[in-house]
Amino acid sequence: CNDYLNLSQHPDIKKAAIEATEKYGVGSGASRLVTGNNPLFGELEVRLARLKSAEAACVFGSGYLANTGIIPALIGADDLVCVDEFSHACIYAGASLTRGALHPFHHNDTGHLREIMETHRSGHPRALIVTDGVFSMDGDLAPLAALSDVAAEHDTWLMTDDAHGIGVVGGGRGSSFVNGGEGKVPLLMGTLSKAIGAYGGYLCASKPGIDLIRTRGRTLIYST
Repeated sequence: CNDYLNLSQHPDIKKAAIEATEKYGVGSGASRLVTGNNPLFGELEVRLARLKSAEAACVFGSGYLANTGIIPALIGADDLVCVDEFSHACIYAGASLTRGALHPFHHNDTGHLREIMETHRSGHPRALIVTDGVFSMDGDLAPLAALSDVAAEHDTWLMTDDAHGIGVVGGGRGSSFVNGGEGKVPLLMGTLSKAIGAYGGYLCASKPGIDLIRTRGRTLIYST
């Protein structure tokens, strides 16, 4: 079970959900960029950004939709994306949608990642490193400090999928806050379907980054 904190059964949360349904109804009625931007989404994004010490946040319909929308919005056919080989399937799905050069690196092996970067980075205008923050099958953590160093050395974005980190590690704030790692990961993606006990996905990042995702993320723009 991924409902680590049993929040899906918390009486206060169920009460709040019932009250929200009575006030707002059961559906948004349209995509967020048309008329479906429920006020609760904005409130949730403010709280997520605060939790993650980020400037802004954007909420998606699910974690899968988040990764398949964010990654192709940042990386194109001329670019490079490096993915930890044990990353979730939706990360690979998002990477494949870029039509760029995809290079998996050995699990948590920053040496192998650095070799890939030294060999291939100069041939691409933009690059992205993506990893799970906490790996769901083995429960180990990504070496985010070392990955951040590689990203900085090669002018590359770093993105973590913290589906299994939020609410569990880093004082509940997620894997990027373990061992004082705050601020080292510019793209903090995660889901609300695990420890949060509900449904949805999100990205916390800089305000310009979130503005870009709102206007380029196809799984946000074209989903109701």
